[in-house]
Amino acid sequence: MFSYIAYDLIIQSDFSLPELTHIETRNTKPDITIRRVSPQQLPSQLLTQEGYSIVNHYQIGINHPAGLILVQNGHEILIAPSDNVEPKLLSNLITASALDAALLQRKFFLIHGSAVEIGGIAVAFIGETGYGKSTTAATFAAAQYPLLSDDTLAINMNRMTLHPAYPQIKLWPDSAEAVGQSPDELPKLYSLAEKRALRLQTEAKQQPIPLRQIYVLARDDYQHSVEPLSFSDSFTEILRHSYIGHLQYLYKVDLLTYTGQTEQHFRDCAKVAGMIRCYKLKRRWDLANVHELVNVVINDLHKHEVL
Repeated sequence: MFSYIAYDLIIQSDFSLPELTHIETRNTKPDITIRRVSPQQLPSQLLTQEGYSIVNHYQIGINHPAGLILVQNGHEILIAPSDNVEPKLLSNLITASALDAALLQRKFFLIHGSAVEIGGIAVAFIGETGYGKSTTAATFAAAQYPLLSDDTLAINMNRMTLHPAYPQIKLWPDSAEAVGQSPDELPKLYSLAEKRALRLQTEAKQQPIPLRQIYVLARDDYQHSVEPLSFSDSFTEILRHSYIGHLQYLYKVDLLTYTGQTEQHFRDCAKVAGMIRCYKLKRRWDLANVHELVNVVINDLHKHEVL
């Protein structure tokens, strides 16, 4: 069995998950266990309903070409892999979709985005698919600002802290080139994927870090700029890019109605919008100038006395 750490949680897995940070554990009880099972050990509902499904209040199912997955109570992930599945494809599914579901069950507030550490605080970037969240995080990582997370932001709502994920960024080939990497030298996420996996060599952050600023990425044809967002606009963006909102948009899965958590989710979105400063970060679409974003953000953080 393999042992890893991600989101400040100890994970033990029957499957190799090279995206995660490997650790040595001795007599330590894992927070999450990932086990291989047969399809017959899973609810029959998973066999017929493709994509995400809500089995009950304690179980989330995933039916994917790579295999069948059942996430239980945020503590256990059961996986029945498809025959001859590519290990990289299965690993990508586990570290993204399955772990996200487990984090949700563990009462983390999840946002679809990326984040880096700047001066001891977490700074997050959210936005529509293709707007450069990973590219922006990779740009900061290239400038020696530690990556905290790419794709999923796990927020502890009691402390308003961000739990670091793992030191890997998923990049399109042109984005990889823009941050000084050769796409041909970076491995694909899996054989049929165009995105590359940029594994950062710096030591991965493990402890939760205070979240202090969120930038909503937007396009601009001419220059990089920053402008404040009102509370209502901040609330709308956080709601839109929350994991639950993202899941509902992609897979038409209404977790809130089924679990009765609609009001709580709206309260959480409002709490984040009220406690964390949110700004619109307009960036030029020309990747040749993406490195300029670092100075734009650092200057903005100093301007608002966040650093």
